[in-house]
Amino acid sequence: MQELPHKMVFTIRDTLKTTRPGKQLEPIQILAYGQDPRLCLVVHTKQYLVKTHALRKTSSLLISLAGIDVSTFSAHSSRTAASSYGLLSGLPLQDIFKAGGRSNAQVFA
Repeated sequence: MQELPHKMVFTIRDTLKTTRPGKQLEPIQILAYGQDPRLCLVVHTKQYLVKTHALRKTSSLLISLAGIDVSTFSAHSSRTAASSYGLLSGLPLQDIFKAGGRSNAQVFA
């Protein structure tokens, strides 16, 4: 993660289960929303980092939560649910494919 004055950039360097050989995910950029700091993801992410600093034992951004039955729900099922929700919300397919690292409609189907 890079913290820049008006944006944050997240680069996933690891090979994910869904990563195609020779293909890497593009960095994810979160741009500051200067019109209203209450709606700015950069402001909130920076506040989150300050407030959770003592809880995070590694360089990981997120803190794991308890209470999720991992025998029922996996990372794959949440990815599928998020893709379906995006489609039902009217997001363009290309945006869903890009965000989920999917390459085409056959994989999504």
